[in-house]
Amino acid sequence: MSQCLHCSRTFTPTRGTKGKYCSLSCWLHSDEHKALYRATFKGKHLSPEHIEKVAASRRGKKQSPEYIQKRMFWAKGHTWRPETIAKRAAALRGKKRTGQAYQNILEGVAHAQGYDSYAAIPHMDDPNWRGPDWPVVRKEILKRDNYTCQTCGSEERLQVHHKVNWRLTQDNSPENLITLCIFCHQSLKGSRIIMLKSKSKACSR
Repeated sequence: MSQCLHCSRTFTPTRGTKGKYCSLSCWLHSDEHKALYRATFKGKHLSPEHIEKVAASRRGKKQSPEYIQKRMFWAKGHTWRPETIAKRAAALRGKKRTGQAYQNILEGVAHAQGYDSYAAIPHMDDPNWRGPDWPVVRKEILKRDNYTCQTCGSEERLQVHHKVNWRLTQDNSPENLITLCIFCHQSLKGSRIIMLKSKSKACSR
């Protein structure tokens, strides 16, 4: 009798499992097999045909809740090496993010500000997209609030928020403006979206 190196279960050794693992599944999930797999494919690039074949086999299939939970647990406790972080940052530097997930974020920002879509927001490259002399007004509000978030006291990643939506009032008066950090600003926008959704549901009843 032997003890499995992966699941620690006692078993009778057989030729197929090398006498170390109780089953093929334990062997495939063992650190030894993972190291062997990495060593075999290290430095090798898969052909486009092979990549498409693998993608086609997975297309349309949903991941099990157990698999999703396993991946979330791994990502939560995983720490990226500094070399990996620098490599990924260098690969993405200067590139514009795309994809449906990013588009959903932009649409959420637009809805939080009262617009029907992100394309309907005035172009942010225009310095006066929030009204005449907006850059000057913004600096004055930051200085008035001592460059501090008025909700949590943070001094990093500050933004100027309109208490009443600028699209509705066109009001850039100091009474309608407040300094918030990006996190408090986004949470406030999120609560505004929830409030608007609840109002729309109440009106539809």
